Amino acid sequence: MTVPLTPIATCREIAGLGPHEILLGAVPGEKHERMLAGYCRNRRSRAVARTKVVADIRAAVMHGATRDAADLLIVLRRLLSAAAPFGQPCARRPLSRRRRARAVA
Repeated sequence: MTVPLTPIATCREIAGLGPHEILLGAVPGEKHERMLAGYCRNRRSRAVARTKVVADIRAAVMHGATRDAADLLIVLRRLLSAAAPFGQPCARRPLSRRRRARAVA
């Protein structure tokens, strides 16, 4: 799946990330689209969502969670792209077997 991403240099300038906060290694995928949908759905504006993603990147770097920080950088780059689906709910997953409603007889 090819998704538009903001260039890293532009992302760094807009978000104010330092060189130690730019962690690469994640490949864009469905996981990142779901994460992006969560940030977009639960925030008032793109600026608020961006602030939250940047805070989460910094927390991941501080805790040594490099894989999480790389995933969040993909989410941030996608959020800053013009094609980000802000305000749209993510795709619904089917309920798990335990949570599935039982038919009343």
